[in-house]
Amino acid sequence: MTPADFTHEVWSVSPRFGDPQYRFFGAFATRDWFLAVSKQDRKRLEEHPNRWHEEIDRVLRIWKVLFGNDLRHGGYSLSDYVSMNAEHCDDRW
Repeated sequence: MTPADFTHEVWSVSPRFGDPQYRFFGAFATRDWFLAVSKQDRKRLEEHPNRWHEEIDRVLRIWKVLFGNDLRHGGYSLSDYVSMNAEHCDDRW
């Protein structure tokens, strides 16, 4: 089951190349379709835990403007979101 931290269905994607490194925040509209709507420098995110919440709130506001009350795509495992060529690199769920 998806833990409480992910009930908002907002994701961050972090490519591991280039400098500076960014995290792209967004949500899945459907399986394999991630819509990135904001980005933040990883160093800025590390300055304070509230920076993460600010980005989550930003994504939710933008989603509402673009799609109204239509729900973001949800699931219980990585394969519910991405059908191939993906790796889950942490232990949050």
